[in-house]
Amino acid sequence: MRSAPWTALILFLLALSSSPAEARELPAARVLQQRTAYWALGTAPVELHVAPGSATTVRLEAFPELRSLELTEGRSTPQFHPIDAASFSISPPGDFAVGERALVTVKLGPPELSLSLLLVSRKDVVDGEVRLVRLRAPTPEELDVDAVARLLSATPQEGISLAEEGLMLQGSKVRVHVESILRLGSRMFLTFVLHAVGRNSGPWKLDRARLRVLLEGGSQMEVPLLLVFSPTKQVQRRYTLVAPLPERPLRLFLAVEGAGAPEGFFPLSSGGERSSP
Repeated sequence: MRSAPWTALILFLLALSSSPAEARELPAARVLQQRTAYWALGTAPVELHVAPGSATTVRLEAFPELRSLELTEGRSTPQFHPIDAASFSISPPGDFAVGERALVTVKLGPPELSLSLLLVSRKDVVDGEVRLVRLRAPTPEELDVDAVARLLSATPQEGISLAEEGLMLQGSKVRVHVESILRLGSRMFLTFVLHAVGRNSGPWKLDRARLRVLLEGGSQMEVPLLLVFSPTKQVQRRYTLVAPLPERPLRLFLAVEGAGAPEGFFPLSSGGERSSP
């Protein structure tokens, strides 16, 4: 009779050893990451990686004051806790399944502004804190950007320390020559010249210039910009675009739009192929 406790213990250990290994493994630890994301007016919603039981803190930079949050698309509204006028925490409901998504709108102002966030449930890597930076086109009044842009437009190419050598884009009615690229802090100044193609061609009309940035992780975003025209008596036209840049952009792409312009975005660094529009 004294052997009964030992027999029970041995049977229990045998039962443990025969059970599936995965049943005995502890769930993988959830990793909370800190990262920086960027947003500009007209871009896709900012994706946040969330999980039930974890709160994600979002810190806003260059946004109006925080006002409220509304559920745009999804089953249930996440928990939303303002921390101050420029930061808040957000966490999904407890039944938010892995892979489930919810679209929420953050209301800011004044001036009134709506920021869309896409919550995506993850079980492994979750955003613990996200620094969300707003990129916006500078105004001529800010730091006298307009005067700096005109100065760069009027400066000969050899007078610019950072120049893009030999970058020439050819369209049916215009040739685009990128003269210089200069980054000052978080702003980039890019000067390019438009040469009309064909005999007796007048100045070519630029409808719009666009700048796309390749970020770490492989995502791309189009950034807002200020376009400054430098008057000249010649047929060619010179422009300088001023744009805010994210930290450590991997590559820049330029597009010019107008009748007979080169199609698509073109890389502003040596090597590489034209990206899809």
